[in-house]
Amino acid sequence: MLGRIAHRRGSGLPASRWGVGLGWGLVLLALHLVASAVLLGTGGCWHYSFTGTLPTHIKTVAVPLFEDKAFEHGLAELLTDAVISAFGQSLALKVVDEERADSVLQGTVVSVVDEAVSYTASEQVQERRIAIRIDVTYYDVRNRKMVWERQGIEEWGTYDPSDPSSRDSAIAEAAGKLGREMINLTLSDW
Repeated sequence: MLGRIAHRRGSGLPASRWGVGLGWGLVLLALHLVASAVLLGTGGCWHYSFTGTLPTHIKTVAVPLFEDKAFEHGLAELLTDAVISAFGQSLALKVVDEERADSVLQGTVVSVVDEAVSYTASEQVQERRIAIRIDVTYYDVRNRKMVWERQGIEEWGTYDPSDPSSRDSAIAEAAGKLGREMINLTLSDW
C-alpha cells in the first residue's frame, strides 16, 4: 500500500516486495541509525573498549606509582591516578595490585617543561604550556616478557599565567592525555 502511494505520488521509486518504496526504506534506515546513536549516547559517560586486541591471558594490569625524575611535587601520584582512571574507563583491563596482575605498566616522569607560548602586544606572557615527558614499559607478567617500551612520550596542557590555579589544571590535562595514550599503546601493540 505504501509502495503504491509512494509510487503514485511521483517518487519515481519502485515499490519493494514488502510494499515500501526504496525511498521510505532509506528514511526508515536513517531513523533507525539516529535512534540507535541517541540510545547509545545517552548512557552518560562514553566508554570504549578494545578487549578483542589483547591476548586472552591478559585480563588485568598493575600500575605502580610512576617514578618522578623531574621532581614536580605530586606529579607522580597525579599521573599514576590518570593512567589508572584511563584503564578503568576503557573497560579493557581490570586494574589490580602487582601480585595479582597479568601485566604491569611502569613509568618514569623524565621532564616537565613550562614555557611561554603566546604574548600580548606589550610582550607580556599571555599563555604558557606545560609539557610532561615520560618513559614507559609494559610487561606481560605471565609470559615474563616486555611487550613494549617507549621513551619520550610527551603531552601538554596550556594555562593562563595570571591565574595561579590554572597551572594545576594544565598539568592535570597533560596527565589525562598521557593516561589515554597509555591505553592506546597498550591495546594497539599486539
